[in-house]
Amino acid sequence: MIKKIANILVGVLLFLHAYLSLSIWVKLSPPASVIFTMPKILVPNIINFMVFFDALVIVGMMIFFYWSKKKLTIFPKITLIFFIAFFISGCLYLIIISRVSLGITESDYSIDSVDENVSYVYYDYTEDGKRMDANITSIEFYLPEENSKNTCFIYFPYGNYKIHEDMAMHERLRTTLLSEGYGVAYITGRTRLNGDITDIVKDLKSGTALLKQLSAQFGYRDFIVSGGSAGGHLAQLVAYTDQIPLYTNESLNIDSTVDGVISFYGTSDLSYDLEYFTRPDKMSLLDKIGDFTYKKSSGGLSLEESNQEMTYGVLGGPPDGENILYQMSDTKNLLNTHSPKTLLIHGSHDSMTPIEADYLLYNKMKTLGCDVTFLELPFVDHAFDSLVNEHSFVVDKVFKETMKWMLVNFE
Repeated sequence: MIKKIANILVGVLLFLHAYLSLSIWVKLSPPASVIFTMPKILVPNIINFMVFFDALVIVGMMIFFYWSKKKLTIFPKITLIFFIAFFISGCLYLIIISRVSLGITESDYSIDSVDENVSYVYYDYTEDGKRMDANITSIEFYLPEENSKNTCFIYFPYGNYKIHEDMAMHERLRTTLLSEGYGVAYITGRTRLNGDITDIVKDLKSGTALLKQLSAQFGYRDFIVSGGSAGGHLAQLVAYTDQIPLYTNESLNIDSTVDGVISFYGTSDLSYDLEYFTRPDKMSLLDKIGDFTYKKSSGGLSLEESNQEMTYGVLGGPPDGENILYQMSDTKNLLNTHSPKTLLIHGSHDSMTPIEADYLLYNKMKTLGCDVTFLELPFVDHAFDSLVNEHSFVVDKVFKETMKWMLVNFE
């Protein structure tokens, strides 16, 4: 009886491990992509622990059967083969990620180790923001006690064009930046629940302008805006719309220009995403499973319907030909030769904001002669820094390359 229970538990472990390991390499189109979305986001952040666990199991099994003199039966053989395959798969993935680089060598630009207990001074400028003729909901600023840089990093904590409720997910990035001596700020304004995309961008630009004024006493000369997913899109819009009246708050005579933008897995063209999430006429079995799974987790909406709800909400309706916000929210259409320096960071397996839209943006910027850099992360999905990122090999790699880019381009 005990042996049967043990075999069942091992079987369940093998199945779960196989599911996680397989998720690394598989890229499906929506809605089938839902099947692997969560493990694809999770696995890159625990892959080093998975490889270590696999090595322990392999060595442990080999030692046990060697010293016990027991003959390997079919089930232990299969188990051992599976764990060897898992181990090889994990090692291969780590090797691939380790080779991701912007081509900036460590010897040229030294990155300090992250100090988890870095000291800083916290300023809450929210009330200053609320006194402006804008709908700024919060401005938080973190000044490192060792303020060694002249650059301030502004992050827009938005997902799905709503403000993130859990700010702890951004702590790793903030700590990394503070350890390097950069000032860090979070700015929020309206959301798609109480405004369209122009309203949100106007609020963020007003908040950016106010922060530039208030932080001038600390000697900052350069300002970088950033965000992940929807926040990445909003950062692009703030950076690229300096001369666009549609995104300008005319009642405020303020300077909201920025010097750089870093987009973490951000969209750049909501029309592209809308088409990407349109369900196929004939759905495969995997599509049906993905569709069913998503509906169960979203209160009955399909992935396509959920994306439409978000897009119509932030752009004021469907793309009916008269809605100019679809064209004017596509950041490719807002560029000029003086657009700020840009770093695009995107996973090749992103299931929520397809990387292909960023390819188009990158190519357009290159054509115009803009200063743009693309960091593509092979086999990485959306929001890779959002789950258990404290000891993530992938997040470490991405943030290190990001810091190098900032050191090269800004003081």
